[in-house]
Amino acid sequence: MSGRKRPRLSLSDFSGLEERGPDETQEAEAVSAQVEQALPVVKPPLKKPRKKTIQTELSLEHHRWLVETAEQIRSNSTEPTPPDQRCYPQHLISVAIDMLQASGLDWTRVQGVKNLRKQLGLEPNP
Repeated sequence: MSGRKRPRLSLSDFSGLEERGPDETQEAEAVSAQVEQALPVVKPPLKKPRKKTIQTELSLEHHRWLVETAEQIRSNSTEPTPPDQRCYPQHLISVAIDMLQASGLDWTRVQGVKNLRKQLGLEPNP
């Protein structure tokens, strides 16, 4: 190799773009702002909530009721229902949880299941 030094090159030397003057830069920014305003706002897709499996014991009576009620809800539909919209026992349990959350109970005052049933009006007052 010869003793000559090569000039330092950067990627911008190969870009083929010329530097813009202040007027061109302002014009480009204005056009870019107009384009951004004209584009529709696209919302990111909603993330599906993560699910957690729980294992619980139910009385045979409660289990039968959940299964029969879910079957009844599915049979109420006269049109074919997509699989992700069909009702199964776990969906009824989720709705029950939603109802409990929306009940307006002061959970710091609930002292047990019997007390909870009483506050929800599910057990008659003695």
